[in-house]
Amino acid sequence: MRKIEQVFCERKVDMVLLRETKRSTIDEKFVRSIWGIEQMDFMAVDSAEVAGGLLCIWNPEVFQLVDCCSNMNFIILSGTLYNSFDCVILNIYVPNDLGVRKVVWDSLVRLKLVYNKPWCLGGDFNEIKNISERKGCSRQDKGMKEFNELIDKLEVADLPMMGRNLPGAILKRGRNGVELTGSCLIQNGYKCLISSFGGCLGRSFVENTWLEANVVGWVGFKCLQKLKILKLALKQWDKEVFGDVKHKLNQVEEEIHALDISAEERPLSEAKQARRR
Repeated sequence: MRKIEQVFCERKVDMVLLRETKRSTIDEKFVRSIWGIEQMDFMAVDSAEVAGGLLCIWNPEVFQLVDCCSNMNFIILSGTLYNSFDCVILNIYVPNDLGVRKVVWDSLVRLKLVYNKPWCLGGDFNEIKNISERKGCSRQDKGMKEFNELIDKLEVADLPMMGRNLPGAILKRGRNGVELTGSCLIQNGYKCLISSFGGCLGRSFVENTWLEANVVGWVGFKCLQKLKILKLALKQWDKEVFGDVKHKLNQVEEEIHALDISAEERPLSEAKQARRR
């Protein structure tokens, strides 16, 4: 528990969505033992024996809860983010059962009419969108088709996240940066989109690029076009900050090749040996 608390504190986490807690009872004492920050709200779904369990923890100064609902497979939090953006955040875990998944998908479609705000879903859907996401998969099956229909009905877009697969999703901020890690489906240009650079890229850069992108069309089209614009801006930022990485790699390869040739002709100095390594 201490290690989890340390990670949350070091990364300045503002919200975390955990699944598979495998705890039959989750109380405030337990949540505080892993959160480590004085400001705290939480909502939990207890596990069924040794399976399942969901937990959402957040900083109430960052996310102000207005309404919520839950069952064994998801927690829906409806509220305001950063005192300015009304949204719905959903923590979800669906078992690997086609029948159960279909029931959950249908419930979410109905709830979308009740919570009619931009949605951000984080968790484990136990389903894939495309054949390429599963090794050995050669055709689209019923579960994949139903999952893609859900994405269309909820009007969300799949955002591929960087890094390891984690048992949850984390919303955090650095001095000015915001990051969401984990599996995520996002709707309507979720305002805290997205820094995958560990906090080194400021929120103002992402937000300004997003807001300055003038795109006309329906919500999904605008979101996708703005993501393309943001992607180009991030590439330019990467080049300005880190330079031409490909050119630098070519230079290093040429230098190593030259040292290899020199080593065949005569012994290298200690400095060149170290450089060669």
